[in-house]
Amino acid sequence: MFDDGTGKCVNCPSPDSWDLKNKKCVRCPDGFTFDQNSSQCACPKEKPYLDVNNTCQACNGEWDATKITCKACEANTTWNETSKKCECQGENFVDGSGKCIACPKPAAWDLANKKCVRCPEGFVFDQKTS
Repeated sequence: MFDDGTGKCVNCPSPDSWDLKNKKCVRCPDGFTFDQNSSQCACPKEKPYLDVNNTCQACNGEWDATKITCKACEANTTWNETSKKCECQGENFVDGSGKCIACPKPAAWDLANKKCVRCPEGFVFDQKTS
């Protein structure tokens, strides 16, 4: 129950939300939530992107605001929710062209020169001396 400013309590019917700023019940379309900061219906945090069909979408890739579509991460990459970027996964590395590649075993990735390095048998690649 909420005070509508007249001293009366108002109980919004489900699934309505109470708009604190405008002191009224608001019903958002299916798939949307009410944002108290903007006093508007908005996409929820787990599906923050609005597509061309006015549907809230999740995007585990890069969102193209111009095309209003989600671009999936390329091979050997996964979406990092913290950095909001597709990043190399596992033992894959970004090569000089920006692609994620895996060095064929037993090669190692040379961070300084951005290439795979194969050491002679019995030797191990040391990043510090490359």
